[in-house]
Amino acid sequence: MSDLWGMGGANNAIGLDHQDNAAIAMVFKALDDPDFQKLTVEHKNDFELVCNDHIVSVQVKGYMLGLAEMGRLVAKAPEGRSRYVLLADSYGNARSFINVFNTFLENPEDYMEFEDEVCSKLNLERDASDFSKAMLFRFEEFSQLSGEQLALSEISKWAARTNRQCDSVKVMAALKLPFLEKRKVRGTISKKQIIKISDDNRVVPSYAINRDEEDNLGFFVDLDAYVKSLIEDTAHNSFMVSELQQFRRLVREGSPDALPLASQLSEENSRYFWLKMSMCVIAREKVLLGKSTPEPSCEFERLVLARVTAINEKWREALETLESLDSESLYTNVNFIKGVCCLNIEEFELAKKFFLEALTKGNSYLKAHIYCHLFKIQQILSPSTLSMKYLDLAEAQLKKFPPATLLKIRHYDSLGQFENVLSRYDELEIQKLMVEKQFSIYPLILIAEQQTHDVRLRQDMFNFLNLVAQLPKMRDCRSAIIYVNNEMVQFFVIQFEKNRLSLSLGDDHVTISTDDNKVSGG
Repeated sequence: MSDLWGMGGANNAIGLDHQDNAAIAMVFKALDDPDFQKLTVEHKNDFELVCNDHIVSVQVKGYMLGLAEMGRLVAKAPEGRSRYVLLADSYGNARSFINVFNTFLENPEDYMEFEDEVCSKLNLERDASDFSKAMLFRFEEFSQLSGEQLALSEISKWAARTNRQCDSVKVMAALKLPFLEKRKVRGTISKKQIIKISDDNRVVPSYAINRDEEDNLGFFVDLDAYVKSLIEDTAHNSFMVSELQQFRRLVREGSPDALPLASQLSEENSRYFWLKMSMCVIAREKVLLGKSTPEPSCEFERLVLARVTAINEKWREALETLESLDSESLYTNVNFIKGVCCLNIEEFELAKKFFLEALTKGNSYLKAHIYCHLFKIQQILSPSTLSMKYLDLAEAQLKKFPPATLLKIRHYDSLGQFENVLSRYDELEIQKLMVEKQFSIYPLILIAEQQTHDVRLRQDMFNFLNLVAQLPKMRDCRSAIIYVNNEMVQFFVIQFEKNRLSLSLGDDHVTISTDDNKVSGG
């Protein structure tokens, strides 16, 4: 088998991966420090954290270290650093010495006696240089087995401290590419670069996505009017007016901070229960409604009740409540919600009726979604006469509308029109889609490319494998089968071994290392 790593084989690659995990963990611990400037990779030590007025030199070992090896590494460490960190998989019998060492550093007492013990245990020359350097060392365990999880944990902690919505797995994968490049020569990665990589791999909070959908549905207009009426009813209570005004501002700004504030208001006064429920609608949060649920007293509260009921997947009950509404008094497109309820109870003709009525009120975004729903209903009711009419209408509303493109790709795939599959795929910015959408579409693209002998096959296989490797549920799997459809249960077989991924596709076989982007195949 060819050397996929190009750096001394699999064992070396595993060691470098462990070193990368350690570097990422250390960097994200230091990233808040205003003095931290950059990371230097593979200099005299494994890596160094460079700050304004000092340098921390870090050595990483993926095996158990004893006292003799510790002493050798202390003596070899580069001079002139302010601090040294030695990370080992474990220290075995040396742990007791490390405990004594750390205790002395916290409360130094008999310096001369301790110097004798350190030099004796670590087999250091009894001169000021080696002992002084040893006093700057910190010995810590960094397990090779849990190194990846430790690194991910540090990214998540930093993201929480700085209020950044980043995908820890994607950030770590993105950082390892520059690590690889910088290791070929002595290279540095700046603090600014690390933060940019984190910002480029943000998670779009579900609240933000849902908020856009609700905005297009018209729900926020009704919510704003409802909050305004609450403010007017509470004019005598300046504190509550201030709280409600803050809530209204947060909602208008699209801030998720509106969710906890709504809960707080509801706890302080039960009259704000439906305010809290309206935020549960936006967050798509299931809520158990019981006997203690207050009766809705206006059309907006009844609308919220119906929508909470729908989120709880009680579609018929939600539909009944929606039917009792005076929808003309609401800005929300109630017919669209009715259509969704009917789809879920498989009342397709009724769903079609409501969606057609919803078209008279919706904006371009909502109309594009309605046309996609009408296409799906047509697929069920009239598969033999299925046409692209509704999807073309959806794309006429919004030139680039991924839901319509995805439906066209699936339809062309079902017809075996693989050239059309690829032409529509070329229009799709797949990397901008949610991971679940990407995961559902890549197998269809790979089939089409194989059937048409498209030259991009290798690159798309690589993209698909990278995506699979990033899925949290797949990360710890040794092997997995991707189910394409009933006829092709084992069409894609992915093997996970250390950091290598291999994929079998018909007569083709591809083995890929996601660390260095090398592909071999036959």
